[in-house]
Amino acid sequence: MPSFWLPMLLTIVTQSASTTTLTGIVRDDKGRPIAGATVFISTAAPRKGLGVLCPSCYPDCRKNTVSDGAGNFALEDLDPELKFRLVVVARDFAPAYTPDHVVPGMGEAMIALSPRDLDARKPEQVVRGRVLDENGSPVSRAIVETHGLRRARADRRGFFSDLLPLPRGDTDRLAVTDDDGRFRLGVAKDGDALYLLVKAPFLAHFKTGPLAAGKTVHTISLGTGVTVTGRVVSKGRALSEAGLGMVQTDRDNKGYLGLFNLGTDSRGKFWIANTPPHQKWYIYGLMDTLKSSGCVPVQTVTTGAHGSTLDLGDLEVQPGFRISGRMVLADGKAVPPDTQVILSRERGASDTQTVRVGPDGHFTFDGVPAEHVQIFTEVLGYHLSPKIPSLDVNFPEFIFGKVTTDIQDFLLLLEPGSAPKIDYRQSIEEEKRRRAEPLRGVPVEKPL
Repeated sequence: MPSFWLPMLLTIVTQSASTTTLTGIVRDDKGRPIAGATVFISTAAPRKGLGVLCPSCYPDCRKNTVSDGAGNFALEDLDPELKFRLVVVARDFAPAYTPDHVVPGMGEAMIALSPRDLDARKPEQVVRGRVLDENGSPVSRAIVETHGLRRARADRRGFFSDLLPLPRGDTDRLAVTDDDGRFRLGVAKDGDALYLLVKAPFLAHFKTGPLAAGKTVHTISLGTGVTVTGRVVSKGRALSEAGLGMVQTDRDNKGYLGLFNLGTDSRGKFWIANTPPHQKWYIYGLMDTLKSSGCVPVQTVTTGAHGSTLDLGDLEVQPGFRISGRMVLADGKAVPPDTQVILSRERGASDTQTVRVGPDGHFTFDGVPAEHVQIFTEVLGYHLSPKIPSLDVNFPEFIFGKVTTDIQDFLLLLEPGSAPKIDYRQSIEEEKRRRAEPLRGVPVEKPL
């Protein structure tokens, strides 16, 4: 464990005056209890808000237990402020996650495992691997997830069917390394190759190229990654509980590692640990956590080598803009209750803000950065009106444009029926023109 994490972990431990117990039952796919299954905590997260630690860095993530003869298990002395995602491993069964985080005290966690006998398969239908750290030591309990498939044979033109969706049945989705760092995954056809995502606590996530089934044991090396650190400040004051997001600029499925979201501590500091090295990233403030103060615009950063630190210094909160308007149905009917409008940032940031439309159709977004944004809504039986100047002509389910100032009286008009068909021959230049213009709704003659 990196030394700089120790003070943070000790703080979390000492803050938890009381503890809680998470209970559950492990069964097979026919409902029979499984004895001797190992249940361990893969990740944790605060029940409310964003965490200041990475999901696998909480002290409770080191805890595990074994199911009894009736399949029951109990994970004791857990932090009552957290929720947990579990992984269960049992001999002759495929490992399994809980579908989502489990909250202690909200009922027993029910986990079903499906039988899996890889010893009964031909060697050509099993991918074998071993996960090691930078020192060559085995990494136990690493999570190995399948995210793509390449068929063993090329087509008659010499091309492989690459990154195919995973077929149902004989292709395994998940494995967990043993004490020697070894894992196995079954495939449906001889020589199939799997693309894998490998995750382990205090090590950077890693995506492999296609690893072929067979007798070869593929070695996968994980490093500590890069620590990205900094502070969020507003008017010279440290801002606690501000959310930061990081995502790769290149989101090709072969290398995309997902989102890294974290919150600031009481001093406005953030530590995004174990970030994969030698990558370009977008980093930005999460709108929902900052909208009362402003926004942190997206910027591009590059991580260095394993073990290095990228200190971004102070990230200044900038003034955010407000977009307020009204949704109107062209046939005069009332907007259905609980209708939502979603605003997302376009320039790389994986960040959205969702608001509920009021009874009179009004809605407001706060803390919107000076960036290109996209707006989406859905009402059954209606479509966005072509009268909206910022309507995306290629994807008319969306509105897009650049925000440069507060926007009032944004009329979001929906018309009954299906959206008109798209004429792609004329849409390319029109899309370019619209993308260069500010975000606009349907023009109005008087305030909404």
